[in-house]
Amino acid sequence: MNRLLLIIFLLLVSLKSIPQSIGPLNPSTAAYSAFGCLACPGGEWIDLQNIQYPDHQFVTAQLAGQSNCFQSVCFYSRILYAYDFGFTIPAGAIITGVKADVLRMSSVSFSIIDTLVKLYTGSAVGTNHADSSYWILAPTTISYGNSNDTWGYALSPDTINSPQFGLAIQITNKNPSGTFVSSSIDNVMMTVYYTMGTGILTQTKSSGKPGFHYNEFNNSIKVFPGSEKILSICLLDAAGKKMFDTGSTAASEPDVIYLPELSKGIYFVQLQTERKVFVEKISIVN
Repeated sequence: MNRLLLIIFLLLVSLKSIPQSIGPLNPSTAAYSAFGCLACPGGEWIDLQNIQYPDHQFVTAQLAGQSNCFQSVCFYSRILYAYDFGFTIPAGAIITGVKADVLRMSSVSFSIIDTLVKLYTGSAVGTNHADSSYWILAPTTISYGNSNDTWGYALSPDTINSPQFGLAIQITNKNPSGTFVSSSIDNVMMTVYYTMGTGILTQTKSSGKPGFHYNEFNNSIKVFPGSEKILSICLLDAAGKKMFDTGSTAASEPDVIYLPELSKGIYFVQLQTERKVFVEKISIVN
């Protein structure tokens, strides 16, 4: 009997070390430091709304040649902030790690590097996770942090749940030729890992409004109903043609919905609740 209890205990301990992932989540908002300041140094970021989805629509900074800087014509960027991810970590949780995935690219090889990658809580905080490798010509996802990395900062559920929580990024043009370089970020995604004493979990999105996460690997969407009951879920193409509709079967608020085979392009997921209709965009790139 004692041996059996020992085996059960060891199994429970091992389960506590296995992270489970439901995210990552996308930001709702982007901004940059010294916004609106004409005389402040640093290249400005444009098309900030494109930070929300991995859809080949980019947030971009045009950086001057190395060491050249006059106001916004500069070899380094202002700090880009991606935040308001909609986390709802339960009170009493212990944050064990944060991972950020940045989909990025450069218009010129061997030019752009990170100079600052930190957590954002209203300002850049914690350990600098800047990556020393050059940004490349093709869109590439770089991961910063992991399930056991709190970025050298004391994180609490209140910190993570704040709309001000996110990621801060600053970059530099190291090209010695003095060439202007366009540097682009398609999307920033974040996953927060925490434990309640029975295992490590990652945050699901459970805000007031419903939402979803598209999984490109199995062509499905995971639905997060929020506080409103979902009556139906449908998929529209860019021209507004209905491609898929759950009808009344969504009344039970399904966890995962598998979509029909789709060609490349932009699509819109429409979530109908008892009060209103919510629409979010997805992009099929493969």
